Amino acid sequence: MTEYEGFKLLPEKECESTDNQAPKNNELENKPRTSLNPDDLINEFLTPAYEEGIKKYFRESWRLGFKTSVMADALKRHFTKFFYKGEDFDQEALEKFDIKKHHLAAIIFCALCMLDTFKNHPELDDRPCKLKHLQDYFRKEK
Repeated sequence: MTEYEGFKLLPEKECESTDNQAPKNNELENKPRTSLNPDDLINEFLTPAYEEGIKKYFRESWRLGFKTSVMADALKRHFTKFFYKGEDFDQEALEKFDIKKHHLAAIIFCALCMLDTFKNHPELDDRPCKLKHLQDYFRKEK
């Protein structure tokens, strides 16, 4: 181990780089490549969808989870307004909360909430295919 201006350096390691760049430039660390995220689109379109939750409920209320069916219904409503009715921005969010939320961003928000349910709140996953015990119950009743 050597010292450099008062800092102790870690033991030297054989250089793994083959192109005269720092080894950190190699993609061998299996870390997320966040530079691929479309930050400009996220900030412009998706952030207002989350900000609506602050005004409507409370900060980060989405972290408590949503039933999958609730998000599926909301996703379908936003898709219908965007695709079939030609409405780009959610008029209700604009009128009630002064938030310019694009319907496509609302769709993405709903899909992300369903992913959050899948990962963090499986007890809220109420998709029909997950309710087999209810299907079995109602079949027995007949």
